[in-house]
Amino acid sequence: MGFCGKCGFENNNNARYCQECGYTLMNNSDVNRISEVGDLSNHFQSDEKVEKFNIEMRNSGLLTLGLGVFLGLFADITAGLITIFFGALLLLVKKVEILAMVGAIMLMFGFYNLSFNNNYGYIQILMALTFFYAFYKYK
Repeated sequence: MGFCGKCGFENNNNARYCQECGYTLMNNSDVNRISEVGDLSNHFQSDEKVEKFNIEMRNSGLLTLGLGVFLGLFADITAGLITIFFGALLLLVKKVEILAMVGAIMLMFGFYNLSFNNNYGYIQILMALTFFYAFYKYK
């Protein structure tokens, strides 16, 4: 019997996925291959890091979409549509480099809005800083 590396549930030897949580199980050949290459704990840490990155990208994309709708309704329709575009980009293209690119563009939009005494620029600058932090964390 094989144990799940995520929840500890005891599964059948021929199971590919955990019957309790759905986590992908490794068979003995996978374990041998990973142990030849490196430590097995690194494999689980990288899976966890990828999962956290995907959650961060989803949250960033949804937050950016929400800000775009808010800006479109209450401030400037053009800024709202551009922000919605970047939110969709974050949701669709899950690459670390996108965080830095969208962060830089949001920072420019934030300063642009502040130059016209539009307080929505503060929100855009804060979002840009969170994107830069996520880029630094996952690069």
